[in-house]
Amino acid sequence: MKTFYIFLTILSICSFNLFSQHYIGQDKLDQLRESEKSNDNIVDIKSTNFEVYLESASKENGYASDVMVGFDKLKYLRGEKVTLTFKRTGRNSKVENEKIAIVGKYNVLGDGFEILKTKSYSIFYLKPNEIKRVFIQLRNKNQLIDRISMGIGRMGIESEGRGYIIPYSPPTNEIDNKNDSMQVKPEWRYYNQNNDQNNGTQDFYLHRQNPSNII
Repeated sequence: MKTFYIFLTILSICSFNLFSQHYIGQDKLDQLRESEKSNDNIVDIKSTNFEVYLESASKENGYASDVMVGFDKLKYLRGEKVTLTFKRTGRNSKVENEKIAIVGKYNVLGDGFEILKTKSYSIFYLKPNEIKRVFIQLRNKNQLIDRISMGIGRMGIESEGRGYIIPYSPPTNEIDNKNDSMQVKPEWRYYNQNNDQNNGTQDFYLHRQNPSNII
């Protein structure tokens, strides 16, 4: 029986590792944590290749969370499901239950635990050194970005805020329309090819548009 429980523990750990974890903007979050300012904020560099990026983060009343947020992918398509792994490192042991509130009306589901839903937030808690996974269903409405924002800690008292941007390439129809507008469409028009000064006649020819000979 003991061997069976050990097997289940190893299986549980491996199941978490099956999800790649990309800690977006973690270097900036570390800077925010180490900042000596009581209220501070940072802005990360905007992605140029449609990868997820940390839009901004802030702390209030000197609060420094020990929560790390891992994304399962660096790029997403519209309508995909995002797997977020929330992990506490234990550096903030004075807080027993760390409150995490995901902002917005996304379809947010907990992996094996209940999430409290309000009009504006999806809320759950993390104990020290605890790991939880959350699934977020993205929209599929030709949007250019999705934003995942969250608050950690006691909102309005001692807390940390983070905002992540998921950018998308332009919708296919938008790309097609742009390409169509850039193409030179065939156009027929008359132009004066030859002006015969001897007999005073002018010959006009029907010719396909060419930028080099249009007058």
